[in-house]
Order: sequence, then structure tokens, then C-alpha cells
Amino acid sequence: MSNDITAIAETIYDRLCSGFTNGDWDAFFAYVEDELPVSWPTEPGAGSYAGVEGRQFLEQQLRFFGGEHRLTEITRTATTVAGDTVFFEDISRGEIGGAPYHARHCVILTIRDGKVAGFREYVAQQPAGS
Repeated sequence: MSNDITAIAETIYDRLCSGFTNGDWDAFFAYVEDELPVSWPTEPGAGSYAGVEGRQFLEQQLRFFGGEHRLTEITRTATTVAGDTVFFEDISRGEIGGAPYHARHCVILTIRDGKVAGFREYVAQQPAGS
């Protein structure tokens, strides 16, 4: 089962990264449950959400990224599998509203029946010149 979880999580994470780089979010959201818990680390909206509200919040937050607010480079640094939960760590660079963006992320996906049943993210923004 761990291999199945890993394979589907890899596909979902790749689609998440594509959304951040090119704005194609439909491919990612095809793998997201209609109701799920979401923990979001930054304003606006930092906090935890559940159920339909969790899905709606996640869509609102992620669909912001793509055009002028996008990541141009996402380098995965680690992947850890723990049961039905997969942790993806990365270093990302891009441009948000014309300003340079550089951060470390940890995206935690809970996978059930081939879909994202839980989403958490943690972010540590890096100084602009680093």
C-alpha cells in the first residue's frame, strides 16, 4: 500500500507544482476530495478549515497562483511517507506581485482512495537575496 500511496501522491504533488508554475489548477483539484481538512500557514486566511469550507478555501488560495503570481522554480528536497500521509519538502522561487519570492515549503498530503483527503502546508520565507 505504501508504494500505491507514494505513486499517487507523487502525481498529485507534480500537479500541485504545475499549478504554482503555470496556473493549471484543474489537474490538481481533480485529485482533491470535495470535503477535507486544510491548514494554511500564511495570511490572508492563515488557519484551519474543514469539510466543504476546506475545499473552497484551498481552491481560493491556490488559484491565486499562476499568472503574475507564480513560482518559476520548485526543487523538491525530501519526500517522507508515513502511512497514508506523504510529506513533500521543497525550495521555491518565483515572483509574487512583481516582488521576488524565495521560500522553503513542507506540503503534507493525506491520501485516501487515490485522492487528497487532507492538506497542510508550512512555509519559511527566505531573505530576498538568498
